Amino acid sequence: MEGPASVLSTITELRAVVRLNGNSSTFDEKVSIMAFDAYGKSLENKHISLSNTEVTVNVPIYPTKTVPIELYTTGNPAEGYSIKTLSYTPQEVVIYGTEEALEGVNEIVIPDISVADATESIEENMLISGYLPEETFLYDPNQQIAVSITLEEHVQKKLPIKEENISIKGVNSNYTYKMIVPTQYLITVSGLSDYIDGMRNTELGAFVDYSEYAPGEYDVPIQFMKSSDFDVVGDYTVRVYVTEKNTTEQSTDE
Repeated sequence: MEGPASVLSTITELRAVVRLNGNSSTFDEKVSIMAFDAYGKSLENKHISLSNTEVTVNVPIYPTKTVPIELYTTGNPAEGYSIKTLSYTPQEVVIYGTEEALEGVNEIVIPDISVADATESIEENMLISGYLPEETFLYDPNQQIAVSITLEEHVQKKLPIKEENISIKGVNSNYTYKMIVPTQYLITVSGLSDYIDGMRNTELGAFVDYSEYAPGEYDVPIQFMKSSDFDVVGDYTVRVYVTEKNTTEQSTDE
């Protein structure tokens, strides 16, 4: 590079500007090199001569694809707490890469947001680039996803339960069964207030299983429907009397 010393001392960068002109695939183009000062001002008319005035540039152009982001948590909050809301933004992102690389990408999965033993809500920003499949890229490699997880402490409620609220399983046709349910029998449930406040005893899915009981007197455990909305607090039983049907009853039934 040659020119007046006063001008050469102001040069901070050389640029080669490539015009895309609507190209949709990778191309090569020969472009001119220009000098600029610290203010971004061109110095092309300052009597500067460059040893090379042109350069051939290879411009890779990749297809893009918009895909959703799927986010999952790991672990469980501390006992007595549950996730109330989970939100994040953006919920989709534009990626680029070769057609072959993009073809098999239908979502970006972020699988490791830990809520293990948490008792307070979580606000977290995470780089998305670390979760991209191989040979795919973000336009902005520093793009982040903002995650917001709201935790809520469980509330408890007591629900009255009667014999008609308890289903029976495992009945042996050779036996008769008599269930005794205490008056004012209360079942304590725990969960998020949005669900527990309006919960009814019919939602407990309560049942007893007689399949392992021969004639006799037993305290049979009440079992409950598995649910992500509530937990039953404590253990509950009903008194059950199992007797063998006499011959006359069996003949009548047949």
